[in-house]
Amino acid sequence: MSSYPVTIEQPDGESRTAVHFFWVQVVPCRHCGEVVEAHPHYRLASEAERDEQWVFCKHCHEVCSRSRTATRFSCRSCCRNTVIEQGTVERGVLCCPYCSTEEPLIEVAARTHRPPTWRLFALESIPSGPRRCRTLMADRIFQKVTKQDVVLYQSARRALARRIRARSNSKSTSWSR
Repeated sequence: MSSYPVTIEQPDGESRTAVHFFWVQVVPCRHCGEVVEAHPHYRLASEAERDEQWVFCKHCHEVCSRSRTATRFSCRSCCRNTVIEQGTVERGVLCCPYCSTEEPLIEVAARTHRPPTWRLFALESIPSGPRRCRTLMADRIFQKVTKQDVVLYQSARRALARRIRARSNSKSTSWSR
């Protein structure tokens, strides 16, 4: 992480360093065709010392903090309800929320003839600046990804691909000498 820090800008102009990126597998239902996010639950993190958990809305991905004992919440952004432990995956089996068809995730690639598809939906960041041994949970921010975050990821992905190609080309050139 320290070799390639990802700096994100907050709406208030603060620069923060992204430390965790949360991805979810997206699966087309084998019966109805709806695209389903394969979440086992809707919690990003929890902290015992502060009796707090960070959860996200299953409908719009907005992130919020709740008591660790909370089992459901109403999203302030889209006004819809989420039951925190009621994800679409249990023990590796996806249950479509639209038609209730079940399918083991391990079988999706064989059915679709494609590798899994992933979607970035949230991230965790810490204050930018000098590194510390441990960042307190109070200094961490969990948030829904923005379009800007996705663009930043895509840019980093392209840069990495170029770097890998350049390294591969330089190795193949050195072998031919």
